[in-house]
Amino acid sequence: MQQTVIIDGHILLGLISFDMIIAMHFLIVIYVENQLDPDNPFRVFMCQFNGFLSPLALESQFAYHCCLCHCILNMIKTFQNKKGVSYITYHFGSLSIGFSFAILSVFILQDVGVSIMGACAMAEGSFIEQIKIF
Repeated sequence: MQQTVIIDGHILLGLISFDMIIAMHFLIVIYVENQLDPDNPFRVFMCQFNGFLSPLALESQFAYHCCLCHCILNMIKTFQNKKGVSYITYHFGSLSIGFSFAILSVFILQDVGVSIMGACAMAEGSFIEQIKIF
């Protein structure tokens, strides 16, 4: 009987979800950045939210990649599906790494939207451009 090797679909679902979150988030924030006045409070909020969501999504995505590598190496080692590691363990580990990194970056960098490279640094007249003037 031939055994097939199946990559964990739950890990791939996590990776694809964070890819979609990152893409949609940057599209929305760039649109808001280019359409609103520099003094609009919603624009300031989106800049701050961008600074929180960027490290959360990117670090969680990196952790999901590590989990996928662990899953594949375990399957190659045994030539069968992984055993002993539950799906919840992978998701909990990846999301906790993402949230931890995002929370640390918020507390270390007080004004995260300005400090982290993101949509707030992409438009002329943005916060980064205004800071460079002073």
